[in-house]
Parts: sequence; C-alpha cells; structure tokens
Amino acid sequence: MSSEIIFIADYYLEDFFGGAEMANEELIGLLETEGHTVTRMLCANVTPEFIRENKDKNFILSNFMLLGGTQKNELCKCRYVLYEHDHKYVINRNPAAFPDNIAPPDFIVFREIYENALAVVCQSKIHEEVLRKNLGVDNTINAGCSLWSEQYLDWIGSVEIPKTKTAAIMKSDNAIKNQARSEHYCRTNNLEYELLSGNNPKEFVTKLAEFGLNIWSFSLGFWRLFLELQLRQNS
Repeated sequence: MSSEIIFIADYYLEDFFGGAEMANEELIGLLETEGHTVTRMLCANVTPEFIRENKDKNFILSNFMLLGGTQKNELCKCRYVLYEHDHKYVINRNPAAFPDNIAPPDFIVFREIYENALAVVCQSKIHEEVLRKNLGVDNTINAGCSLWSEQYLDWIGSVEIPKTKTAAIMKSDNAIKNQARSEHYCRTNNLEYELLSGNNPKEFVTKLAEFGLNIWSFSLGFWRLFLELQLRQNS
C-alpha cells in the first residue's frame, strides 16, 4: 500500500556529500520505487505549524541536529520512524568514549525523540546494542547494513589502486570524527600520516585506497568507508 511520507534531515546530497546523505538518498529512492510519495524537508525549514498541518502523514526523521526544540516536541506526537546514523542521543555523539559504551546520565539528550518513535532503525548489531544500553528502549530495528546504489558498488569493484602510502586520517572539522585524537595516535606510534579530504565520495575513497592504514577514532552506526575499502580490496 502506497503512502505519503515526509522525510526530514539536516542535509541532502545536493547540500553535502556524506555517508548519511548517501544512505538517505538510497532509502528515498527505494520508497519511491515501491510507490510511496516522499516529500523532502530540511530540518532548518521545518516549522511547528508544518508538523501540525501534516500530523496525519507518516514521517521519517534522519539526522536532526538542526531541528528546533518545539519542532521535535510536535514530531513526538506524530507517526515517525527514526533512521539513526550515529549516536545523537549522547552529547558528544560518541558512546565509545565511556566505559562499556555507556554514557553518564547527564550526557544523554533527545531521549523523547527515540522513545516516541514507532521504530529506531539502527545500522548494525553493535549500533543497536549500544543504543539500547544507553536509552533503555526496545523499539529498535537492526537493518544490518547501510545503503548504496548498485552503480556506486559497481564502481568500487572496478577501482584498482596500489597501496603506496602509510596511514591516512580523515580531515574534518566535525568533532565526532576526532581528527586530533587520530593524529595523536599516529604521533605516539611514530606513524607517518596524511590528512585526507575530498569533494565527493568517489574522490575521497580513491585517495584513501592508496594507504595501508586508515586511522579512525570515532564511533558510528555503521562504518561505510571501512566496508567500501574492504569491498574494493576483495573485488
């Protein structure tokens, strides 16, 4: 049965090339292929009135850091699924920074968004387990993976790049990517490293594939880049 769905996210692919945005794009495409009508909304453009006017519709909420507090409260009264890409319920978005991946109670935020969702879609077993331990919720679904287009996977399988460099670190101003901690690790272990960035996913993965080591110091729902590099290596 087809339905009308309002998809809410901080950004879309035309705004920002990120793993979450790529996965969102594929999910929207799959829903449209199944006959659903999907309306895309940026968090910054969503008003409380918009949510109230569409309270009878179905919502999918993705990254929501730019969604206002009143808007979140209104959404909690509606039918929505949360498509979770990391751990936004923790202030630093990284439960791995705490013993047993459990954040102190005063580090937990946005609890109501998770508790009131029809379902919280997690992207791996450990993602779901850590979220449940921190929030005490049981409305989660383990999708077991992220989403890619067939064209992108075909491209990964066709790339042949020899590894000629030592270690790479993602260059990012995003605090959850923890660039400084990764650099500290390399310096402490006398690893020669380079900071990498790219204008699009293909450019970034192509650069990253040249390195024997990829240094990560953050906790996410599903490590898209890691799997992409494994798929390229095994192709």
